[in-house]
Amino acid sequence: MINAATAYVFRHPGQFTVLVLGALAYSTWAVTDYIENTLRPRQRTELKARIDEEILTADEKFRRKRYESALKGYNYLMFAFGEELTPRIHGHVNHQMGRAHFQIGSVEENAAAYNRAIVAFNEALQYRLPDASPAEYTATQIELGKTFHALSVIEERGENLDRAIQAYGAALEVATPTTDRETYASTLILMGNGYRDSATGSMIEDQMNQAMGYYQEALQTFTAIEFPDQFAEAYIQIGVAHMRLAEGNFPRTQSKKALNSFKSALNAIDRSKSPRLFGRTQQHIGDTYTRLAKLGPTGPTDRASNSQHKFRYESAARKAYRVARQFGEGTSWAKAGAAPARSQAKQNGGDK
Repeated sequence: MINAATAYVFRHPGQFTVLVLGALAYSTWAVTDYIENTLRPRQRTELKARIDEEILTADEKFRRKRYESALKGYNYLMFAFGEELTPRIHGHVNHQMGRAHFQIGSVEENAAAYNRAIVAFNEALQYRLPDASPAEYTATQIELGKTFHALSVIEERGENLDRAIQAYGAALEVATPTTDRETYASTLILMGNGYRDSATGSMIEDQMNQAMGYYQEALQTFTAIEFPDQFAEAYIQIGVAHMRLAEGNFPRTQSKKALNSFKSALNAIDRSKSPRLFGRTQQHIGDTYTRLAKLGPTGPTDRASNSQHKFRYESAARKAYRVARQFGEGTSWAKAGAAPARSQAKQNGGDK
């Protein structure tokens, strides 16, 4: 027996079709609306939370100096979520990978690690553009410059120092003393280091003058009260430059200028807040007194006074080395001498 509903369908097939299609259309809209406005936003939120968690985990490993583990975390992020990462995250992850490779290279003096860092920093710069992300762009250019500078100690000295200077210059084109005075002045010091360490042959005087110009500009930008460690770092690097000049003409005069610079740095440092920087400065002072002690008399009539000066310089060196060791620097009087080039290259970033 045909019920009333079935009979109605047979009598009005067109109206029934409209009802069915309307129901299907509503169902399709409801499903689509749920997917677009509920399910997908939830999935995006969950995905973002997972990505953020992975970044925090990798960054924490980096902060704890577990650089190999941090690299595994960053590589996993790139492999698992590469297409989902925003340009900002791409820039951050590549920047951090570069920093991790740099740290590994610094410990092992490993050119391959430095080169991997350079690749990562250059990749980060594809996402950190000067107009859109000036602070991040500047930070990556600075790290790129430090890496080229460190690599210059191991291979292709001149070429890598030129690239370091180019990277520092790119940073200085964006950083300004009004927007970020600390970064600007710190980069001036790095630029000075680049010119100082590239100074050779007939160009040594011109390049040293350029280096000194950058150091002096940094000192005019910093103040010892606002930025005591950076202010001290500028004086330390001026002292290192004078020690380099002391290898040539007027070694006594240049060594004394270096000593004055290191003492100016020492006066700006709070040893309780920056013990490593304080110790490193004492190390430089000890090295300078050692060099002065090794200089012979200027003439036959100077022998007696030179002997007295030598005794005084040796005593001062011993005292400086003792203090340096108390603050983490390991050189003793028996191993006294100028700081090795490799050690200085690691300090170009101005550690504390």
